Amino acid sequence: MSKIILFFTSLFFSIGVLFAQNEIVLTLHVDKAGSLRSLLSDEQYAKTSKIIVSGEINALDIKTLQEMSGEKGALQSIDLSKATIVGY
Repeated sequence: MSKIILFFTSLFFSIGVLFAQNEIVLTLHVDKAGSLRSLLSDEQYAKTSKIIVSGEINALDIKTLQEMSGEKGALQSIDLSKATIVGY
């Protein structure tokens, strides 16, 4: 019984490590609110799983982040702790 538990524990740990290796983390500073999308390559837009944003952002940038976390995107984590949200 303990060998089975050890096997499944090892299996789940291995799967977790595999997924962690495919994680794309991106840190960006936005100088001009509304320009986040222009700072991203198409690959970054589609494959980034975690993004850290600093600088000034607005609703257009929030929409970009929302799209990146949608059905076709890979974004799972957004850190806006160093960003300032401004109006249009």
